[in-house]
Amino acid sequence: MALSNKFRLKSNLVTLYGDSNESLTSNNFVPLVMGTNKWTCKKQAGRTKKKAFTTGYLYYRTDSPEMYYSGGKHDKMTYLCDWDATITLKPNTNHPKYYNMFITQEGDIVCAPIHEGGQRGNPIIYPAGDYENPVAINVPEGVCSWRRNHGIDMAPDGSYFIFAEYVGVNATKKDGTKACVWKVTKPFTDPANWNIVMEQASPGDILHFHGVQYDPIGDYWITYSGDYGTDSKIWISTDAGETWDYQIGESEKYRNLQFIFTDYYVYWAPDSGGGTGGGIDSRTLWKCPRDATGLPIFEEAIALAVLPYGQPIYGSFELLNIPGILFLPRVDLAYQNQIQQIKVLFWSFEDESLHEIAHVSRRDILNNTTFGFRCKALAFQPNPCEDKILISFDYDANDMDINGINQYIHAKTLALEVVRA
Repeated sequence: MALSNKFRLKSNLVTLYGDSNESLTSNNFVPLVMGTNKWTCKKQAGRTKKKAFTTGYLYYRTDSPEMYYSGGKHDKMTYLCDWDATITLKPNTNHPKYYNMFITQEGDIVCAPIHEGGQRGNPIIYPAGDYENPVAINVPEGVCSWRRNHGIDMAPDGSYFIFAEYVGVNATKKDGTKACVWKVTKPFTDPANWNIVMEQASPGDILHFHGVQYDPIGDYWITYSGDYGTDSKIWISTDAGETWDYQIGESEKYRNLQFIFTDYYVYWAPDSGGGTGGGIDSRTLWKCPRDATGLPIFEEAIALAVLPYGQPIYGSFELLNIPGILFLPRVDLAYQNQIQQIKVLFWSFEDESLHEIAHVSRRDILNNTTFGFRCKALAFQPNPCEDKILISFDYDANDMDINGINQYIHAKTLALEVVRA
């Protein structure tokens, strides 16, 4: 497939501005949270439908403990507070880069420790209006998260959030005999309000959960797991996360990192690449219809397009100004000696077809390393102020050439948008 004659990917390194409007290099700042969800509601066909959008971005400095927030557009930051390294219970991880973060609708910053080192740890809350006094939540079992700002989603009314655990290989050896889904209710700082609502043996039932999302169209919760073969499964909750019903799985066709919800369909592109199990189904773009209540009917999934081999999809984003879905791939360990160039893809809702909108190569074509869009943080919903997707890199640096940005992308933020060719 050649580059599309209709659409292109536009990308820029982000320039940031501080409180006094001074220019700040994005090399010193990494967004921890891209996508502070707010919701709009509208009545349609007798049902109130909600739509999430991004309202701001949380940053930390790599050269100091300071954290900043940018409301509205991404590039104007205000100092919030210093990261408090004294209250973490995980040794050698007293830096914000070791936490997966989420901002509640009221402004609480929820910090869940990443699985590095195979350890569970205490979640931390920076309370809205009192960021200088964070609270370590003494959850006896501890929690374990992923490095992207993923695996946590907020109920539209702000009364609770759902958190799904990601445990790595080391974690399963040390203390990761299970992977859990948690429901957390107000007040979030009370350990008694952190409750496990589902658990799976790890390894055994699954390796880890890949994410959890609230579907504003169907008014249900969905969580999904990976990695290989029978690890890949999907569950749905229709009672606000209290109980979970297994839907489908046992195949890398369902190994997914992000669902896209539209009025009549649910879309996904597997995080597989086709070479680790599942055959061509595990590198196909899918959509499935909804039933009369809005729930997805996975058994009636429709194959839309075959995706390039060896390029698992690591980011999926619904765009608004040019309607469609942007897909960002990555060459991981399974394919690092086979693939030299990745293809950024866009599914257009205008012509219902898949477009290649950018080709991204390694900067050093002789260095067979992993590369692509394994990001520290991603803005999963566009900001109404700017129809751009922000992505950031930290210690998962990517040695790649994207639209002439030919450098080792480390501790940098990129703004991506789809434009007409």
